Amino acid sequence: MVTAAVPEELGLIRDCLADGKTEIIGQSKVNRGSYSGYDLFLCVGGVGSVSMATTLTVFILTISPDYVMLIGSAGGFSQAGTKVLDVAIATEEIAAQLGVEGWPKGAIEPLNLAANQIELDQKLAGRALGALKTSSMRVDVRSGPFVTVSTVTASRDTAENYYFTHRAIAENMEGFGAAYSCKFFGVPFLELRVVSNEVGDRNRARWQLDKACQRVQEVALSLLRSEVFR
Repeated sequence: MVTAAVPEELGLIRDCLADGKTEIIGQSKVNRGSYSGYDLFLCVGGVGSVSMATTLTVFILTISPDYVMLIGSAGGFSQAGTKVLDVAIATEEIAAQLGVEGWPKGAIEPLNLAANQIELDQKLAGRALGALKTSSMRVDVRSGPFVTVSTVTASRDTAENYYFTHRAIAENMEGFGAAYSCKFFGVPFLELRVVSNEVGDRNRARWQLDKACQRVQEVALSLLRSEVFR
């Protein structure tokens, strides 16, 4: 199963499906078809961790997928050397805003009551990284921790707090919720994103959302044609 926050992040893959059809799961329309030998489901999970975790839970209980791949755009941390249109693969997901406000102001300390970090499937992430590094696609790819937030970071200070606290390479809004749902049900999970902007940069003229949306789907299709999920 491939999931994303919004339909635009799945449109290219949908158009590549053979024998494509639409099914209703819960209150969501799901695209289903075959690609590279897979019976593939394309599911829109919604924006934000709560929406993604809730919707993905329904999908998992209904479909029982062998794998879940979350794709989409992301902010990249320039402090980590991540550049716009780089491909990023998550090795862990961190709920950066789950905790207690600490010091310096803006830093978040984890709660003793709840873990705010989920380690992802390292073997699966490693296979995906290796496949992309040796593929014919000319993309810069890296792996590392992602932070999940509910509010897009709009300042350099907050971006630096997140980076120096977690050494993250990318920021997103759904990954922790998806990772939590998949971990709960024991479903192997891969998160793949393409950087559309620098974390903390609110100048939308420099953002490349359309190109990131296109590239992440091309990369996902490349992984589906590879041996990563077989």
